[in-house]
Amino acid sequence: VASNSSDPYAFSVLLYAIIVIPMSFLELSEQKIVQVTLSAGRIFMIVLMIFTPLIATIFCHSNAQSSCTSHFSQQTLPNGAPLVNFSGFHRMMPIMVYAAIVHFSIPSLAQEVSQKSQLGNIFAVTFVLCAFLYTYIGTIGAWYFGGDVQQSVNLNWADYHGGTGEIFSDADGQKLTWIHVAWWARMLSFFILIFPAINVVSTFPLYALSLGNDLMRIYYGDNVCLVEKNRRITSLFRAIAAIPPLIGGLFVRDLGTIAGYTGLSGLAIAFCFPALLYIRSTQKLKYMGIPYTTHYERLGSSIFAAGVVLIFGLVLIIGVFITLIVN
Repeated sequence: VASNSSDPYAFSVLLYAIIVIPMSFLELSEQKIVQVTLSAGRIFMIVLMIFTPLIATIFCHSNAQSSCTSHFSQQTLPNGAPLVNFSGFHRMMPIMVYAAIVHFSIPSLAQEVSQKSQLGNIFAVTFVLCAFLYTYIGTIGAWYFGGDVQQSVNLNWADYHGGTGEIFSDADGQKLTWIHVAWWARMLSFFILIFPAINVVSTFPLYALSLGNDLMRIYYGDNVCLVEKNRRITSLFRAIAAIPPLIGGLFVRDLGTIAGYTGLSGLAIAFCFPALLYIRSTQKLKYMGIPYTTHYERLGSSIFAAGVVLIFGLVLIIGVFITLIVN
């Protein structure tokens, strides 16, 4: 951590902590307005990130090459990208899996759903929609920005001007800036740049709530029902879940490094833990002579399939971890 008191990163983490730690103490029902508002903002941002590069490309193709107007800095046409490139697979895989895991939060989220019979449909639509939007954003970002794509793709909108304004250079001709940019283009650029930072204000408390509740269940076991309504105890466990990641964020500041290593836990959550739980619970129910098949049995609901998933997850974790260290 920089010793300079004017360190903007440390100040940003402190400001973020002041916002999200108190929110982590709230129940999900008490966060409804924030969650719904930011969900609408996510959808709007995703739509902008998909359509602004497409519109920029359409405008260029509809005009003559010589009169093509750039929308992103001085870029007039998509940079393009190879159809397949496995060089970044070790970074992509854990992040991709981590982005799709929600099952550890399902109990907390399901409590707020009045029609529990619709939970299956709700989460099915959620997964399909997320897969569709992630695919489109990733494909369009790689296709349009190519090798210039930023680690956090929204930063590519820093120089978005929507085909308005004019470029201005300093006396040395080195620093280029856009001036007289239309207000709506500046608003779109600012929104796409700032919203991801605002968005994590809503997601962090959800993770802290889920992890804090799980830690409390582990500690109190069967007696958790006696304390789960105690605000002081639940707040303590959510503080244990919320504060350490923020402290760690002060010391590790590279987004790619953070995403790569936290993604390893996503691989374990997605592949290893569910498989282990299935195998162990099935074995225990068989030993106790209790029926172990349920209404939720599906194709792949077997110890053999769970073992395959477990081995796959372990191999993936080891391989990605070694690749991250080597690279």
